[in-house]
Amino acid sequence: MRIRSRFLLGFVAIALPGLLLSGWFAISAWRDASRASRAIQMTQLFSDLGRAQASFAVQAGGLSIAVRSPAPDMASLQRTQEAALQRLAAMERSARAVGMDLPQAREAAALLEEAMRRLAAVVHLPPDQRNPGPLLELLGQRTPLVTGIGASALTAAREVMALAPEASSLVELALQAMVLRDVSGPRALMIAGWLNGAPVTADGVASATEIGGRMVGQVAAMERLAETVRTPRVMEALGRLRRDITGEAEPYWRSFVAVARARLTPDGASRPWPQAINAYHEFNVRVAPQLLDMRDAALDDVLERVSDRHAEAEQHVWMSAAAMLATGVLVVFALATLLRGLVTPLGLLTGTVRRIGAGELTLAVPARDRPDELGEMARAVDQLRLASLEREALEAAQKAEAAAQLDRAQRVDLLLRQFEAETADVLRGVASAAA
Repeated sequence: MRIRSRFLLGFVAIALPGLLLSGWFAISAWRDASRASRAIQMTQLFSDLGRAQASFAVQAGGLSIAVRSPAPDMASLQRTQEAALQRLAAMERSARAVGMDLPQAREAAALLEEAMRRLAAVVHLPPDQRNPGPLLELLGQRTPLVTGIGASALTAAREVMALAPEASSLVELALQAMVLRDVSGPRALMIAGWLNGAPVTADGVASATEIGGRMVGQVAAMERLAETVRTPRVMEALGRLRRDITGEAEPYWRSFVAVARARLTPDGASRPWPQAINAYHEFNVRVAPQLLDMRDAALDDVLERVSDRHAEAEQHVWMSAAAMLATGVLVVFALATLLRGLVTPLGLLTGTVRRIGAGELTLAVPARDRPDELGEMARAVDQLRLASLEREALEAAQKAEAAAQLDRAQRVDLLLRQFEAETADVLRGVASAAA
């Protein structure tokens, strides 16, 4: 395995645990952010469901009262009608945002629109000439719709508690506030019926009295739960609950029940009601939002908590992603620096050694000026190159000297042969002369 590959594997082995850990933190934070985002959506849905359910129930009750009222306030009914339709539309939008389909929203809106149309068709007639039957029959369909919306709200509340356990007490408090409204509703309609001429019965009075006791118990349960939560928003809502419901609305409703009880006796049969139907309806329209004031305060606290959690989780996601990016950049930078400062020069030095081995002794050895071990290797290679160059020069000198000696020997030998030939010629001439 080449050194470059070893360095790459080494850096991957060192950086991988850090990258995996940062990735695990990023994925965990992303999951927390997703859960918090879902909790925000479900809390909004829970809130819209509760508001739509209350508006729908109040408007349906108001329409049933108006059809038997001598002079119903149509302008007020139109305003509450528009508010109810808007809240039903908001409920449907919130449901679609979380992937739910709530046909109750469309059915409730259609019911209110048809009920208002039927009321407008008869409201100009004197009360004794009206036929409230068709309208009351239509409004009788509201019970399954109110129940269905309430069931969806309970489902949303349970999911919020599963997604954000830290907000469970607040969600429970919001549910208790919705129960308070549900408890008070039947008594309010019962009193409205009495004011419109429905007969007062002992069973009805007993039921209204029992509802009053349940109201007191429900408020006490909400007070205990609010004391365990003790957020500023909830404590302010608790103060308003004690003032507006316990201190004002409950005595007001009980005054009607007291009159109804008195009317069951011979001496009190003609006793007047504390207020007429229109004033009573206006009071209930004003008090209805106050019954759910605690719910809104609790859900606002839930939204604040899950929003803070979502923001914190998103911050962790970005921090983990930044850590991964920084780790990756540092690893790449360190690896590039190492490759550029060590592996690349080492490769050049290896190539230089090969060229020197092939006989190229006049080239320049790279990295000789480095102060590290690679520089020492380069200087050693350069010394080897210089030694090889000196050896080649010496060998060349020796070869030149040998060639010169051989040339001299050849010239001496030639001279000797020439001398011998000349001497032979002289001796032959002397011999010829002597003969």
